[in-house]
Amino acid sequence: MLWPIVSGILILIGIVGTVAPFLPGPPLALAGLLVYGFATGFAGFSGWVIGIFIALTVLTFLIDLFGPALGAAGRRASRPAMFGSVLGTVLGVALFGPLGIVIGPLLGAFLGEFFLTGNPADASRVAGRVFLAFVIGTAVKLGIVFAMAGYFVYLLVT
Repeated sequence: MLWPIVSGILILIGIVGTVAPFLPGPPLALAGLLVYGFATGFAGFSGWVIGIFIALTVLTFLIDLFGPALGAAGRRASRPAMFGSVLGTVLGVALFGPLGIVIGPLLGAFLGEFFLTGNPADASRVAGRVFLAFVIGTAVKLGIVFAMAGYFVYLLVT
């Protein structure tokens, strides 16, 4: 009876961690599913579903890393702005901690575009697109985590 509770807590923390930049949401939700799987001997689990959830969890890392650059590209940003958003993601986390996942890409895209064009209005528009990409990426990650939570509930009731 302890393992379903531990798994449920991990999944709930995963949901919170998807919107809070200081917790790795999807990996925690996946860990909750896997803990439950190990505790039950993977009874009732579909190998395909777990494989898909693992792949989607890896995808969330790619969304965090490259999503801002794709958002900047949607605004027809320059290569320096796109490079700045990716570099900002990596350096942002290193310099600003968990909040760097938001601050870093915005600042990197803004600076990359500003240094190229010298136009703060264009740089701000590119940074706005990066923020929009962050919001969309977070929504996708929430969908993935809620799918994991739904699968967990399905396993509990079957």
